[in-house]
Amino acid sequence: MFSTGIATFSVFILIIFSIVFLLKKWPTGGANYFLALAFVLMVISNLSVTLLHYAHAFKPYNLLASYFPAHCVSALLIAPSLYLYICILLGHRPIHWKKLLFHYTPALLPGTLYLLYFTAQPEPAQIHLLMNHQHAAHWMVVVLNSVFCIQTATYFIICLRKVYALRHVNYDIEVGEKLINIRWLVYFFAIAVAGLCIYLLLGFLSGFSHIRLTAGLCIYAALSAYLSFYSVWNSQRDVPLIPLPEMSLPEITLPEIPIPEIPLPLPEADEPVKQPIKTEIDSQLLAMLTTEMETSKPYLDGKCDECKVASLLHIAPSRLSQLINTHTNSNFRDYLNKYRVELVSELLQNDIADKLTLEAISKQCGFGSKNSFNRAFKKFTGKTPKEYQQEIEKKE
Repeated sequence: MFSTGIATFSVFILIIFSIVFLLKKWPTGGANYFLALAFVLMVISNLSVTLLHYAHAFKPYNLLASYFPAHCVSALLIAPSLYLYICILLGHRPIHWKKLLFHYTPALLPGTLYLLYFTAQPEPAQIHLLMNHQHAAHWMVVVLNSVFCIQTATYFIICLRKVYALRHVNYDIEVGEKLINIRWLVYFFAIAVAGLCIYLLLGFLSGFSHIRLTAGLCIYAALSAYLSFYSVWNSQRDVPLIPLPEMSLPEITLPEIPIPEIPLPLPEADEPVKQPIKTEIDSQLLAMLTTEMETSKPYLDGKCDECKVASLLHIAPSRLSQLINTHTNSNFRDYLNKYRVELVSELLQNDIADKLTLEAISKQCGFGSKNSFNRAFKKFTGKTPKEYQQEIEKKE
């Protein structure tokens, strides 16, 4: 009865919050749809396991004869759904159907094979298989449980690493026009991995008996309640960027003084005007971008694109383009080429210029072709690479 009450509690919570996520619009957008899908899969899995537990405890064979182990498939789809929720939440590009197939097909395969094997058995064999399911006596059940534990642990650890990578910005991410904090997800995935280890340890020590199922349902209910509450709470909260106090100033009437029109000097074409950094989060992102460019040096890869650099900052590629265009007054390609040209200039002043050709140096610095190298070098230095090299030799 205790296990049934725990399972009913978690199912009730998950049904309520899955409906809320599907019906209400959130700043997090499509991310919460995958979270709602994970909740629905948890409900199906939990109901199926609870029904199996009831049948095993009271042995109503008429119920076992019509039972269908839906949890074998639904449980394997929960972890990929949570992973896709994290991907969209952290600002990655929209999920393509190929990515869905990549994550869901391997999860569907073992569960579907078990269901095909189960339905092909005669009714007495199905009842025997279900009665021994909790004890993991059947080799297919052992394999299925092993696949579930390995798959879930892998996805949760990957999600934990993705969220933990944001510790240098205090776990603040920009979603829409709001800044939300996702520190709670670090605790969730850490507790989930620890709970999975406890579940396996109890199952091993108790010989996969009723203790394992009761402990699993308790951990399941606690994680469901935690995920449901904090996902709703943090989906509608936003952290104010720079709150400014309202100030009321007395009205002052000044006499009108004619001001002569003075033409302002226009900036030269070679000196682009940088836009002021308007928000604190833009300042943080620019600092993170500069750090990544100086440490990770993604521009050394000739195939480096916006998606690769945006993934380092956990923002969308469009957000990265907007950031570079607004605050550096250049496009993404010129932004990369500036770092490449600076590195080439530095190498040309060292002894490496005597050992490698200009083309070899340009390829090491990330340029894909000789023409693109010459154009970029001329644009940022005003000289061709050969002229720049000759000037260095004259100075020596």
